[in-house]
Amino acid sequence: MTITQVQVQVLNDSSSNNFAANDSIKIADVNQPDLKANIQEIIENEVESKFDEITPEDFSKLLTEKRELAELLQDTLQIQETLQKQNQAILIEKSTLTKEKQELAQENQTLRNQILCLEKECYMIENLYEKYDSLQGDNFQLEKELNLRDDKIKILEELKGENYRLQNEIKVRNRIITQEKTNLQNRITVLEKELGIAKAQRQVWEENYNKLLKNSNAMKGSMENLICVICLDEHRQCIFLPCYHMVCCQECASTTKICSICRAEINGILKIYK
Repeated sequence: MTITQVQVQVLNDSSSNNFAANDSIKIADVNQPDLKANIQEIIENEVESKFDEITPEDFSKLLTEKRELAELLQDTLQIQETLQKQNQAILIEKSTLTKEKQELAQENQTLRNQILCLEKECYMIENLYEKYDSLQGDNFQLEKELNLRDDKIKILEELKGENYRLQNEIKVRNRIITQEKTNLQNRITVLEKELGIAKAQRQVWEENYNKLLKNSNAMKGSMENLICVICLDEHRQCIFLPCYHMVCCQECASTTKICSICRAEINGILKIYK
């Protein structure tokens, strides 16, 4: 604990001659736990020794000063506690700085060791460079010979590659020619089939045309007398395909899907013009 000195001054009233103007009570060298008790004891002793000589007004002033002294004592104790806390914080910070200093010293030693290792490595590298310079002259001639051999090897590889490329092109062209020949043969076969189908269709069309022409000529004279079998009002104007029956007018034919004579499905309609 720290040593505290408290000075208490008691001011004298103008009508009283009991105390001197600068009379004081000094309390020194008191430990913190017993500070308040010792001050209280000293003040009470002084007051009791002079209690008979104090007037009521002086006694009131003395009590006021005693309260002020107690407040001052409390503030002093608080300041002392604050200083102790700051001292503890400083000690902790000092300990932390000591540890950091030790760590920095260790790091410094480690860096020095690393620098020594690097210096050794640099020395070894310098020796290697010297050996490299001595071998570089011997390797120069060997590099020339190797370059000549490499050039020859490159030429041979280029010729080999060109030969391989030409062989591949020949193979590809042969495959293309064979494929084109096969495609042409297939195309000729397809065209021959299409030609046979077209001839058969043409023959069918010619037969249908002849049949239609015959039916048209046969019905040409009596067409005006034929009445639509559906509406029984308009003349017959349409021929159903593929049955070639003419049974209704154009308006009824557009709504008819099955021939009313043969019950065949209607795939097409031909209009007859007079």
